[in-house]
Amino acid sequence: MVFKRLALAGSVLAMVAACSIALAQAPGGPGGGFGGRAGFGRPVSGFVVSASETSIQVRPVGGGDTVTMSISPETVITKSRTLTVKDLKVGDEVRVMGRPSGQDENAPVEAMMISVGAAPGGMFGGMGRRGGNAAGPGGAAGRGGFRGGVSGKIKSIGDNSIVVTTDSGDRTVNVSANTRIDATDTVKATDLKAGDYVMAFGQANDSGQTTARMIRVSEPPSGQMVAGLVSAKDASWVEVTPRFGGTKTRAAVVPATVVLRATKIESTDLKAGDRVTVFTRPAQNGDEMMAVAVLAGEPIPANALGGGMMGPAGFGGGFAGGFGGMRGGQGAPGGQGAPGGQGRAGAMGGMRAARPITGEIVTVSPLAVKVGENTINLRTSGQTVMLKLAKAGIDTAKTDEPAVVIGKPSASGGVEASVVLLGVRPADLGRVAPGAGGAGDTNAPPPPPGV
Repeated sequence: MVFKRLALAGSVLAMVAACSIALAQAPGGPGGGFGGRAGFGRPVSGFVVSASETSIQVRPVGGGDTVTMSISPETVITKSRTLTVKDLKVGDEVRVMGRPSGQDENAPVEAMMISVGAAPGGMFGGMGRRGGNAAGPGGAAGRGGFRGGVSGKIKSIGDNSIVVTTDSGDRTVNVSANTRIDATDTVKATDLKAGDYVMAFGQANDSGQTTARMIRVSEPPSGQMVAGLVSAKDASWVEVTPRFGGTKTRAAVVPATVVLRATKIESTDLKAGDRVTVFTRPAQNGDEMMAVAVLAGEPIPANALGGGMMGPAGFGGGFAGGFGGMRGGQGAPGGQGAPGGQGRAGAMGGMRAARPITGEIVTVSPLAVKVGENTINLRTSGQTVMLKLAKAGIDTAKTDEPAVVIGKPSASGGVEASVVLLGVRPADLGRVAPGAGGAGDTNAPPPPPGV
């Protein structure tokens, strides 16, 4: 089923929060990540069917056979909570994922995600050493990865930033509307209940029985994307079918769902002060950001984009590529991990999927967007897609027109839509075709959505 593949990419966000492991096909970014403990096995994401002190049954997102895992005294079970900056306290232990705002090694970090609380059970090591562009023990060097990892205790808190005391000194971390903040608590097996969304890591023994090494309970990840052609609709749902054939996915349209229709515009139609969502990716030098698509007009709700971090499955993978190399070898519990190197191969293909940011245009040429208190300079090209979004009703959806649905998985096996973008193709938002020369390679035929 289409969504089965989509969920794997979208679950990268939850997996990073859980154990800072990223599945990537492209090389990892310049710089170390969190040292990781090997051997947690491939994760299963889905909804709990039943749970007891000794076992758990999970129905995978997108369908498939129910997976049963044993629970042992060594199984680590955590539950995440979404926070805001106001919930943070001086002394909180945090782990930050993001990008440096400048070339200086101590430049402020533009946070994409902040995890509050100590890593459960020494699950993974401390921050990896910065690897630069040279190959390190963790594997081959890469380009374009996120190298703004920070780990330590909060020293002070401002309106849009925090100062974190690390082993190497204080670092400023800038927080914006695109930053996701969550906390992780350790819970018991008896706290699990039917309907909970979980990501469970486990390994099978010689008899084929799987014991869960780690179970993470969270809200179903937002920012999941389903792309294709509209095949059917109703007042309360829309059905999307992959363009080149495949299983249909039904997306529930609820009162909170925002339906937007896109029309193409030119850069001359943009002006300073416009509120825009820009899908970006690292430039080849790894130190600049390219604008893949600029969406003006009606804004896409920030919470629909997963706090700025989503795995746009159907767009060539999730954000695992940005985090490629974070695995970087095994680190001692609570110690220092090896330098980030080459990420492990993942089923969803390349790691060049676009990252969305939302802000206000400062200048159009060159394009600069203010996000919170920070101004981000973006490179544009003739391949940058410019779209204007306008409010629409689901009744305006036309059969066989392209559509992108952004939402979260539902226990019924479909998607609960946060946003429906009518008239938008995956390629418009920066999808990379498997085997293509890059995001700008327009000669390669577009792959089927959801593959």
